[in-house]
This record gives sequence, C-alpha cells and structure tokens, in this order.
Amino acid sequence: MLKVVKNKIYLTKCDDGTLPVNLSAGESEYVMGDGEFLTLSVRKLPCQESPLLLQAKSNPGSSDIFISKAASAEMIPGVYSADIQFTDANGRDYTIWPDVESIGSSKDKCFGNFILVPEVS
Repeated sequence: MLKVVKNKIYLTKCDDGTLPVNLSAGESEYVMGDGEFLTLSVRKLPCQESPLLLQAKSNPGSSDIFISKAASAEMIPGVYSADIQFTDANGRDYTIWPDVESIGSSKDKCFGNFILVPEVS
C-alpha cells in the first residue's frame, strides 16, 4: 500500500508502489520533457550526514515515481524525512517537495513526512 494523506507518504514495508506527482507551472499543469525526471529520497534526518535509506526515481519524461519492494526491505518501520527533486534536461536539481515553510528548515529534526508501515503478512 502506498498512499498520501495530509502531505505525508505512507508505504507498507516491502510493497511496490507508484507515487504520482502533480506538477504545475503557475496556473497550468507542467508536462515533463524526455530528459527530465523526479527523485524521491528518504533519510531519518533531513541532512546529508543522515544515511540515505531509500531512493526511487521516475522514468525520464514521467512524473510517476515507482518504488520497488526491494527499496524498503532493509528499512525499519517508522517515521522519516523525505523530499522530491526535479532534475531538468540540463541536469540541474530543484527540490519541489516538501514546502520548506510548512516543514521548517532544521536539519536536526525529522520532517515526519514519510511513514513506513510494518507488513503483517
């Protein structure tokens, strides 16, 4: 199971999931170009010193990020910090989620916006 509720991503450990990301440019929907892609990164704390625990990317030109069951296999269920970066055709990266104003900018405090739920089966 993968779902987004109140700007938080919930994923059941060892499940596959597709995270659709809606992009906009002002008032209109943004359509990604062939050389553009999205990257979801998950760490315990929102800083480079915190180990990268999960990373998943969209295919070039797609705004759907596929998360494989193997991506969360070694993670412990819990609450984490996540962000999504947009990479343009020139290789420039832009963080598009979360909104820093709503999360804060402390690298010592977990964002709490990615929740890995334990599997039951």
